Amino acid sequence: MRELATMGDLAERKWVVFDGPVDAVWIENMNTVLDDNKKLCLTSQETIRLTKWMTMMFEVEDLQHASPATVSRCGMVFLEAKNLAWNSILQRFFKAGLPKVIEKFAENLEALLKKTIDAGLSFIAKYGRFPMQYSGIQLTKTMLNIVRYYLQPYYEDGVLF
Repeated sequence: MRELATMGDLAERKWVVFDGPVDAVWIENMNTVLDDNKKLCLTSQETIRLTKWMTMMFEVEDLQHASPATVSRCGMVFLEAKNLAWNSILQRFFKAGLPKVIEKFAENLEALLKKTIDAGLSFIAKYGRFPMQYSGIQLTKTMLNIVRYYLQPYYEDGVLF
């Protein structure tokens, strides 16, 4: 932030992205940046004024400690992965179109994928161990990308997506 603030007048916007959980003390200290003053007040008593070309973006893990005022100032939208369904990804997969040779089997393929995805996600939820968090949507999208890859030779124009 300090480096960007001292760069002078720039023609292009500069973004500072914060990600991870919203800590209660940290987010309260961000209030001076989020209001009209646009000043970052550090614990060292240093103040950094945001310039008109600087934008802060928050990609938060959760909003457990954020007050409603903070959420409205940031314009945060939080969607928990567990509340999102993987069905929309599957619908988009079929709307994108299948190779002509396989179109007549689309209904059967969709039913098979639904059963496979449901069973796979249930199995993973019960027995899976991952080094980082995952969502059913991420896993579904990855699986459908693999299916697309194997269907690629059957597209007339050879285009994968």
